[in-house]
Amino acid sequence: MKFFLISLLTSFSVYYANCQTNSAKRISPLTDTEFEREFQFETQKGKLHFNHDGTFNITNEEGTQKGKISLDQYFEIHKLYFYHQNANLFLFLELTDGIDSYVQVNCVSLKDLSTTWTHVSAGLNLTESVIEDSKAYLAHINFVGCLDLNTGTTLWSLENLYNSFKITYFKQIELTESSVKFKYGTKSLDFNKISGERLN
Repeated sequence: MKFFLISLLTSFSVYYANCQTNSAKRISPLTDTEFEREFQFETQKGKLHFNHDGTFNITNEEGTQKGKISLDQYFEIHKLYFYHQNANLFLFLELTDGIDSYVQVNCVSLKDLSTTWTHVSAGLNLTESVIEDSKAYLAHINFVGCLDLNTGTTLWSLENLYNSFKITYFKQIELTESSVKFKYGTKSLDFNKISGERLN
C-alpha cells in the first residue's frame, strides 16, 4: 500500500513522437495532469484525454469520441509513452496495483479508437521504446525484444534478465544500421536488429 501511495505522487511523463521519418523519437514533454488523474496530448485527430484506468476520449471540431483499453483488474497506469504513426496510436504502458507491475503495449486505431492488438509482458521499469519502420524495440526489467507493430507479436526476445544479468533498468535503446543496443550503466546488451542474435 505504501508503494501504491508513492506511485500516485510520482510525476507521470507523457511524450509525443514524430513518426514522419522511419524511426520515432520523442520531441518534448507535454502537460502533466497527474493530480487530475489523466494524461493529455495532441494527435492529428484532436486532443486526447487518457485516464489512468484505460478509458480515454478524443475531442475535435466534430465532437468527442470515447474509447477504452483493457487493463487487469485493480491495475492503473504508472508510466505511459506514446507514438503516433500513420492512422495508429501505439501506447507503451507500465501498470501497477501497488504491489505487482506489468508492461502492456497497445495499438489503437485513430479511425474509431478501437484496440487493434495488445501485447503483455511481466516486469517493470519500462524504458522509452524506439520505433523503426514497422518494428518497436521494447525494454524493461524482465524483457528486451522486438515487436511487430502490424500484429503485436514478438519477433524475438530475451527474458528473465534480472535472474541472468541482475539488470534493474535500461537507460536507453540505441539503434545502429544493423544492431540494437539496450544500454544499462556503462554496458549494453547488443542484438542483430532482424534476427535477434546476441552480439556480445
